[in-house]
Amino acid sequence: MIVPESVNGKSKKIHNFEVVMNEASTPNGKPRILVSPLDWGIGHASRSILLIKQLTQAGYEVIAATDGASYALLRSSFPAMKMIRLPFCRVRYSRHLPAIWKIFLSLPCILRSIREEHNKTAAIVEEFAIDLIVSDSRYGVYHPAVPSFLIIHQLQPRLPRRFSFLASFLFRFYHRRLLKFNRLWVPDFADDPTLAGSLSHPSATMPGSLKEKILYTGVLSRFMDPEYNSAYPVRKIFTVVVVLSGPEPQRSILEKILVRKLRKKPWQVLFIRGIPWKKQSQTVHGNIQLVSHLPPNLFYTYLKKAEFIISRAGYSTIMDLAAIGKSALLIPTPGQTEQEYLADHLAAGNYFVSMSQNDIRIQEAFEKLKKIRLFPMREGKNLLEEIKGEI
Repeated sequence: MIVPESVNGKSKKIHNFEVVMNEASTPNGKPRILVSPLDWGIGHASRSILLIKQLTQAGYEVIAATDGASYALLRSSFPAMKMIRLPFCRVRYSRHLPAIWKIFLSLPCILRSIREEHNKTAAIVEEFAIDLIVSDSRYGVYHPAVPSFLIIHQLQPRLPRRFSFLASFLFRFYHRRLLKFNRLWVPDFADDPTLAGSLSHPSATMPGSLKEKILYTGVLSRFMDPEYNSAYPVRKIFTVVVVLSGPEPQRSILEKILVRKLRKKPWQVLFIRGIPWKKQSQTVHGNIQLVSHLPPNLFYTYLKKAEFIISRAGYSTIMDLAAIGKSALLIPTPGQTEQEYLADHLAAGNYFVSMSQNDIRIQEAFEKLKKIRLFPMREGKNLLEEIKGEI
């Protein structure tokens, strides 16, 4: 368990919930919104940052419920916000088994976690008088008496061919979960070109009652905040920026591979290791500098000024890059079908470059990135207006 660090508040137990209380978060009559991102990497939490900031500025009181890396990221971003520990099943990927196998083997744990988080959500709604729920990929965080919105970019999850015979059953089960929510916020565009392709645009097999709940929001990224209109001043510019994320041990495996491939090259390289729960540290190996994590303004600036970017094919990272007008070499987590599809889909449109983890050709990838076209961004939906219509 990560112990919360807060200058302005202290942690205490309320009805078996570990809550960080702050003077700035005391009851004040404002509508209360529960925001709950999944803790599988930090992408779900990072794409919630802009919404939380907008809600707070609009006068809503936001309470966040999450755990692990997501908890650490939101705690550092909003030190005055009330936060609740809401754990979920931890899936640790294997060095040898494909990620999809680990997820299937973890299904009993995942289903149990969904039931538990649903029961805890009911208690949270009662204890804190929640007026609206925004869940990011947490299928148990909803309440039948409270407007519940789900942020989800996978309306049609990808299955390996060997599991295709299960598709009909699994999709029916999955769609029943989605129907529990009043609205599905899909962070993509309704029309081509789209970032998530068929993941976010369901086939005819999706029930009409579910399609009616879909709202394509456009890209959701913390870097769409107006404060990022200009780069933050920095002393050093890195030619190559590596953005690492995702579950262990694959995060560390990729880090070691890329350090080996980029060491002693004629570029200054920055590794943003994607481990915000660890104390900030800096390590220098010749032309390579590694940091545990960065505050958003520095993260944005180093990405914006980099000539080449290397990252996993996580959807939140892809949205961040599209939002700031950058491309990257995408390296999917081995066996994670969603990331493999996203990387292939975006590479086919010549918006990104894709290579597998066991066949990374740095020089070739950088030559391709010089000829890439940027993904065409368009204006998205005003989610505050959506929320106002429900409270």
